[in-house]
Amino acid sequence: MGRRWLAQLAAAFVSVCLILPASPLEGLAQDVASEAAAYRVQLGQRPLARMGRKLERAMRKPLPTAGLGIRVTLRRDDLAPPGSLRRAKIRERQDRVLAALSAGKFHTKYRYQSTSGFAGRADAAAIEALRRDPDVESVLLDHKVFAILSQGVSLVGADAAQSAGFTGSGINVAVIDTGIDSVHLDLWTDLVAEQCFCDTDPSPFKGSCCPGGFSQRSGLGSAADDNGHGTQVAGV
Repeated sequence: MGRRWLAQLAAAFVSVCLILPASPLEGLAQDVASEAAAYRVQLGQRPLARMGRKLERAMRKPLPTAGLGIRVTLRRDDLAPPGSLRRAKIRERQDRVLAALSAGKFHTKYRYQSTSGFAGRADAAAIEALRRDPDVESVLLDHKVFAILSQGVSLVGADAAQSAGFTGSGINVAVIDTGIDSVHLDLWTDLVAEQCFCDTDPSPFKGSCCPGGFSQRSGLGSAADDNGHGTQVAGV
């Protein structure tokens, strides 16, 4: 009797699950996750910092000897507006998080000044330690990205703005992209300044791809566009 009752209960549960729409199921999963997180907080266990999907997939494979290139986002909820106080708080938080890591497990590549975070290479132990740190919000894989631009003008509504007579005259715009064709007939007279930040490989010792082989460079010719995407975006 008991076994039949269990079988009927299991069948009923499966039937309910099958006929429920997706949205209630998603809501139920979120509620369960929220309650679990709250329970961990009550027990003094902080939820782990978010790990990006690409990093999750990379960690299922054997890691390179030098570790994986990662980007770490630190807490931002208590930061001051842009300025010296914000930069000092970010620096202090970076120091604290990095000091807690075991020697040789993480190699710093960039410590951002106005953005709460840093980048470098880490082994599996360092990644898990970072996820447990209360000052860490997320750990993401530092990987190559590829610029793709099709129908860009219409996607951002620039065609409507142009049709309405807006030209951008008198407005300064910083375009963060693949660079710019500094001798383009429609752009060269409007170019104010150039700065390059370029890294094709997140290892600590290689990958600098600014003109001259640097990872950063400023001045005339430093933002030369070898892709075309940045020039098109600047033209938009």
